[in-house]
Amino acid sequence: MLTQQTRKKVDVLLAKVVEAKSKLENYPSTTEEMAEQLIFLDEIEDGILELQEQQDSVSKVYNLFNTYSVTIPPEDLVDFAKLQPTIYLLYDLIDDAVTERDTSMERFISSLVTDQNKLQEEVTKMACVLQVQHMKILHFFLL
Repeated sequence: MLTQQTRKKVDVLLAKVVEAKSKLENYPSTTEEMAEQLIFLDEIEDGILELQEQQDSVSKVYNLFNTYSVTIPPEDLVDFAKLQPTIYLLYDLIDDAVTERDTSMERFISSLVTDQNKLQEEVTKMACVLQVQHMKILHFFLL
């Protein structure tokens, strides 16, 4: 039973690490995606320590299994063996993203300004259309 609980913890940790890795490796193309990635970077910078602590706890349990010769399915050992290197890779990705944060912020701000300009153009067009509509209505009633 303890081996199954430990397996579930390893699965949950691997899933979290793989998801975080995917989010950091993804190149955002929209302003919204850029904002989400910058927010996620802040969150994972803090969250990586918790993931590491959880991995350390799981590692202690696996050491106990080893000490007391508890039989562990080979696939569980394989996934456990992948966990720490995957976390180290996540640390590297976080470091790279932090290093590029200023550049990412500049891209985000530039994209935000572009979106704002497009929105302003749309508002101006709509104002013109409404003004023309208003003039047509006035002209209709004045005739």
